[in-house]
Amino acid sequence: MVKRIIIGVILLLLFVCMLLLGRLAQTVLLTLACVLAVYELERMLKHKDYFPFMLPAYLFSAIYAFLLHYDQSSLCILSWFLCIILIIIERVFNNKRETKDCFAAMAVFIYPLPFFVLLTLLGSQFGQELGVAALLCAFAFPLLGDTFAYFAGTLFGRRKLCPSISPKKTIVGSAASMLGSLAGSTGVFLLQPLLGTQLPIAPLLFLGLLCGVLGQLGDLFASLIKRWADIKDFGTLFPGHGGILDRLDSVLLCAPAVYICFYMLAYMPAM
Repeated sequence: MVKRIIIGVILLLLFVCMLLLGRLAQTVLLTLACVLAVYELERMLKHKDYFPFMLPAYLFSAIYAFLLHYDQSSLCILSWFLCIILIIIERVFNNKRETKDCFAAMAVFIYPLPFFVLLTLLGSQFGQELGVAALLCAFAFPLLGDTFAYFAGTLFGRRKLCPSISPKKTIVGSAASMLGSLAGSTGVFLLQPLLGTQLPIAPLLFLGLLCGVLGQLGDLFASLIKRWADIKDFGTLFPGHGGILDRLDSVLLCAPAVYICFYMLAYMPAM
């Protein structure tokens, strides 16, 4: 547990640095995270005897955040489709590639790549102040939920939540996760003088509740994938925490909800 806490503190400091250093730092770090996530999925698929053509996924991971950084969202969407077409072309002209491998390569463009795109948009579309607040919500709500769930489940958890998917998750931990997400929304509200925003408490609390649910779904879905692949973690980058996808599984699924909420707050303030 000590190692897990130390790594958690280091990751927290890295996240704070990402917020403070601005959009370019966010772009670089999210690009690196996305490339590593693709690498982890490639290793997992090979472990299951799938051999997908992953070059398009790596190319997209390397350029998408920079396209968004320079407000080239149309090129980002176009590159997404071109990469899928490249996968199709490679399969058509490569008789050694099995069709299941082709579909495995395409699956990466459904999960997790679009979720990384939305996560990156949070920091690039809403301006400096709102962008920082949006990223803070996307990370803090589910990760605080994970932290509350881990300690409450370890200390008080008895009844299992979904033993067939994740044997360590408990009902007490799930309830604590909701409380952690709400604590995150309250924290963001109180930090607004430092963030330079004036968001009302009601949508933040609602978003906290929503992320409390979505974060747990993201975690459970990642557990389903790992059970299918017969692996414990996606990677070993963070001792005690696993890989990039192990750390971001809950964050990624919260990104669409946070994006929609901040889009409404930024462009439809009357609502």
